[in-house]
Parts: sequence; C-alpha cells; structure tokens
Amino acid sequence: MKKIILSLFLFLGFTYAESPIKRDSEVGEWRSFVGVEGGVGVFGVFPAIFFSLNPSFHPKGNPFGLGYSIGFSGGWQKYTFEKVGLRNTLGFLFSYVPDLASIQRGSGDNCMFCKSDKPTDFKGISGQGYNFYYALDGLFDFVKNGETRFGMSLGFRIAVTGTSGQNGLYGFLAAYGARTGLYAKFNDSLLDLTFSISITGAGIGDIIYDAPFMLGYKHLF
Repeated sequence: MKKIILSLFLFLGFTYAESPIKRDSEVGEWRSFVGVEGGVGVFGVFPAIFFSLNPSFHPKGNPFGLGYSIGFSGGWQKYTFEKVGLRNTLGFLFSYVPDLASIQRGSGDNCMFCKSDKPTDFKGISGQGYNFYYALDGLFDFVKNGETRFGMSLGFRIAVTGTSGQNGLYGFLAAYGARTGLYAKFNDSLLDLTFSISITGAGIGDIIYDAPFMLGYKHLF
C-alpha cells in the first residue's frame, strides 16, 4: 500500500510539474475542451449494501448483458513536458441495456429490491444507468509532429451511478474505477478510444456496473 501511495504522489508530481524547457506552445498551457462520446460494453448486475464489488471480478452466478452508452464531457488539460500531460474530465453517461442477461443469465438471487414476482433470472429484463463522473488521466505521447499527437492515456475515475429498470430494479452507488485508452490529436480536434471499468464502491440497491469502450470526439479551446 505504501508503494502504491508513493507511486501516485510521484505520478501527480511528475505530471503537474512545469517543464524546465518549453519546447512548444502547449507546454504549461491549460486548454479547455468539450466533447461527445458513445460506445458499447458489458454490463453486470450486483446488489450494494453499503459496499459492493463489480461482478466482472466474480462473474459466477451473476447476470451480464450487452449495453450501449452515450454521453458528453468537458474539462481541461495541459502538457507539463513535451510528450507528457494531464487531463481532467467531468462527464455524464447514459447507458441502456436491452437484456441484462443476454450474455449470461445468472442465478436470480442478486436482485435486492425487485418485486416478489421477479423472474428466476434477468433474461429479457432491461435497465438503464446514469453516470456522473470525474476522471484524471495521464497523457503519454508515442508520436508528436507539430500539432499532431498520438498516444496513450491512463488514469482513474470517480463516479456517482444511478440504476433503474424493469421489475423494480433501482439502486445508487458512489464508485471508483480505472481508465485507459488511445488518443489522436489533430490541431484543435481530439479523437479518443477509452475503456473504463468501475471496480468498487459504496451504495444501496441493485447496481448496473458498466465496462464500456467509448469512442469520443473533443474540441480544444
């Protein structure tokens, strides 16, 4: 644990520190952005009684389905070195899962507040997720040529998630997760492909955990 905390402080210090040599106009300059994103992913249902863990880490007996997400985001970023930067993102995602058991049915015992006539599994039951999040990502360029950049992002996400669905499915969770992805920047346009997953959190009710791949567009100002 001490090594993890130390590594986090070193990472934040490295990305927030000013470069001693300003090699281009973006180094040390905060730039804001707005964007849209959409994607697909695997969604699992698991109850939260204060503490909850993403069922992707213990899939046996839990329902999983294919779902879709759309959202928008805004934030600010800067490069602290020629090829290393930092991005802060505030965003909202809406997710829809038409069949919560399209991939795996599950046991039917993990629906805390469903109605008494709930099915033995989630086959054919739909659900929605509402996700407000903050993300902190490190930016690491593989290629930089003038205003063109290509690289990898790595960071974490804090999210407040609400769940609703058929058969009385509902819940609330404050979750922590991880993110990684690839990005390409052309002048003031930024395209990125990001994978994020909620790991654990605290809340109450039946939670739809997301693990989406999101393709996004951001415009830098």
